[in-house]
Formats: sequence, C-alpha cells, structure tokens
Amino acid sequence: MNGFIRDSKMADSPSKDKYTEAIDFISSFLREHERHLDEAIDGFANIMERLKTAEELDKKLTALDNSIDALQKQLQDLSSRMKYVKK
Repeated sequence: MNGFIRDSKMADSPSKDKYTEAIDFISSFLREHERHLDEAIDGFANIMERLKTAEELDKKLTALDNSIDALQKQLQDLSSRMKYVKK
C-alpha cells in the first residue's frame, strides 16, 4: 500500500519539466517586461533632453526679447532727442 500512495502522489505532482517550463515562461516574461521598461526609460530620457533644450531656447529667446525691448527704448529716446535738436 505504501508503494501505491507514493506512486499516486508522484502522478499528481507536476514533473520537473513542468517546473522548468514555468520558470522559463516567467523568465521570458520578465525579460520582455525589462525590454519594454528600457524602451520607456530611453523615451523618457529623450523627452527630458528635449525639454532641457526647450528651456535653454526659452531662456535665449527671453534674453533676446529683453535686448530688443532695450534697443526699442534706446531708439525712442534717440528719436525724442533728435526732435528736440531739430527745433
């Protein structure tokens, strides 16, 4: 009877091949998930680099705008002085 119970338990339990197959499946799934995460991280890094470039451009444009405003003020002042000199 002991042999029958032992044989019955072995028939009910999964074989090592099933465990190996399950581990292979999980491993493949995790590798694929890691690949997707790497792609997402690369995309995020690309976006962050573009934002950094956009911020630098914004700073340069702001400085350029300020310079243009200063030049316009100087031209207005010069124009006012020239009107005074002509009189």
